Formats: sequence, C-alpha cells, structure tokens
Amino acid sequence: MTKSNKEIALEVLTRAFTDRDPTVVEQLFSVNYKQHNPAIPDGPAAIAKMIPTLTNLRYEPGMAVAEGNLVMVHGRYTGWGPKPMVAVDIFSVEGGKVLEHWDVLQEEVPIASTANGNPMFTKPREGELNHKAFVLAAFDALFNRRDYAAAEKFWSPTYIQHSAHIPPGRDGLFNLVRAAPPTLRYESHLIMAEGDYVIAHGRFSGHGRPANWVACDVLRIENGLLAEHWDVLQDESTRATSVSGLPMFGDKFPA
Repeated sequence: MTKSNKEIALEVLTRAFTDRDPTVVEQLFSVNYKQHNPAIPDGPAAIAKMIPTLTNLRYEPGMAVAEGNLVMVHGRYTGWGPKPMVAVDIFSVEGGKVLEHWDVLQEEVPIASTANGNPMFTKPREGELNHKAFVLAAFDALFNRRDYAAAEKFWSPTYIQHSAHIPPGRDGLFNLVRAAPPTLRYESHLIMAEGDYVIAHGRFSGHGRPANWVACDVLRIENGLLAEHWDVLQDESTRATSVSGLPMFGDKFPA
C-alpha cells in the first residue's frame, strides 16, 4: 500500500526524533534532500549523522495538514535547547521520500506568560492524528525493525489481546515476535480508520510456516496507544490453488 505524503512526513518525524532511528534517512529521505534550516547542513547525510546525538530530545506531533506534495506539521521539541521549542515543519514529498524541508521554531512561552492565557502548542484530540499512519509505524517498528523500545511507545502497557494464537498483554505479543525467525516481515495492502478503530489488511511472511499469512488486524486506540487487538488469519493461496485466479494480497501471487 502506498503511504500518503502526510503519513510519510509523520513517520519521518517520529522515527528521526522519537525513535532516533538513522535508517529512516536511507528509507524515506531523497538523495537530493534540501535543507533550509539554517542550523543544519544540507543533504541527507547530515540528518543521519545528527539523529544518534539527540539522546535527550522528545518530539510531540500536533496538527498536520497536506496539500499536493507539501505537508506541514505543528509540533513541539523538548531537549533541543534549554527550553521547549514549538515548531512547524514543512516537507516537500516526491516519489515516497522527503525532498525538501523548511521550519519555523520559537521558544515555548508558558501559559502563565502568554497574552491570552492559551498554550502555544496543543496536542491533537483523539482521532486528529492519523491513526492509519500510527498503526503502520507501530507495525514497522515491531515486526520489521524489531525495535522493542520504539514499539513500547505505540502499545499500551494494559494492551488487551483477542487473537487466538497470541499470549495476553503487550509482553505476550513482544515475546512472540522475539521468538519468531529474523525473516519475519509485515506488508500493508489496505488500511482504514474510523473513530478509535483501525482495520489493516496485510501480509506476514518469513514466519517459518509453509504459507504466508494474509491478515486483517483490528485495533482500538485509546489515549494515543494501541489498547486492544483482534485478528483474522488465513494461509495465502498460490496461483495454483486460487479458483478465482486472483491473488488474496496485492496484485501478485506469492513467488
């Protein structure tokens, strides 16, 4: 499934400044990336070099809007300097990668000192952030990158599990993934969201069984975390076993 430009921009910000994952540069930054922030050198290599040094940084995304190939995200950086910084990051996205970046940053003024008594930064209400992008980033962190520290930021510690084959709780899921072969991979095909619920149609491969699993994962989001999960799993049919002659996942049969 092709990610939207907004999903790409939010994933870039999350993986760079929350997960501090330098591999995001190779995966989601154009080799021709242009940097307009006057404090950061031009090009993608500067971002890859900077990410591991941001040990005390915390990033919180706020409202995000997209039009055409441009995405703007209102957010807050804590630990970038002596005071929290409120920012708008602007990305140009082309071919599934960020091509250009501008930003405007201001030290956050405490509510008690603002002229109107309102905060400069407001976290989005439940549902305002893109739940689809959130789930895809969570699945990528856990199933593809095996980054358990990053995955903990997506899954609630009181996670409720309804899948028939996964032990209870967040630890049950994480331990199942730890025990899986290193070839395990998740691919997304279709994903939909309404209110607090997301349903993702995807494929799990490399899990050590004879056939890939085509899956529909149903997730409930609460307080910005994955709180509850149901799923339906089916072995993926090959061209030889498909009566319809059409694949169960995407537009190609498994090799």
